[in-house]
Amino acid sequence: MSDTLLMLFSFQPSEGACSLDELPPVNWRWFAARTFASSIEKGTKRGPLLVSSWLALRAGNRGWMDDFRRWAKKAHELGEVNKELLGSPVFKSASLKLLKEERLHASSRRFRIEFEESFGYPISKSPLLREMEEEWLCRA
Repeated sequence: MSDTLLMLFSFQPSEGACSLDELPPVNWRWFAARTFASSIEKGTKRGPLLVSSWLALRAGNRGWMDDFRRWAKKAHELGEVNKELLGSPVFKSASLKLLKEERLHASSRRFRIEFEESFGYPISKSPLLREMEEEWLCRA
C-alpha cells in the first residue's frame, strides 16, 4: 500500500512522472522524532538503535550536523554502533523501509499543500474523502 501511496502523492501531472520530494529541516526533525517514537512503541530491542543510527546517517548526509550529533548520541546511548551493525542485512532492510517512509511523508506533505492551494480547504474536509469514509464504514 505504501508504494501505491508514494506513487500517488509524488506524481507530478505537469511532468507526467513521479518526483522525489525532500523535507525541509524543520519538517524532517518532526518526521525523525515521530519515527523514533514509533520504534520505541513497537517494543523491539534493536529498533530504536537501528532507527537512531539511520537518522544520524541521514542527517549527516544532508549536512545537518546538529541533527547528526543528536541522533548519533542517541544511537550510542542505545547500543554499540559499528561497521557490523551498519553493514548488516537488518540495518540495510530497515534503511530502505525508513527511506521509503521519509519519501512518503515528504510527498504527502507536498500533496496536502497543493491540494489546499487548489481547492481552498484541507484534504480532511474533502467531500470525496467523506464519501469514501462512509463507504468503508458501511462495509465494516
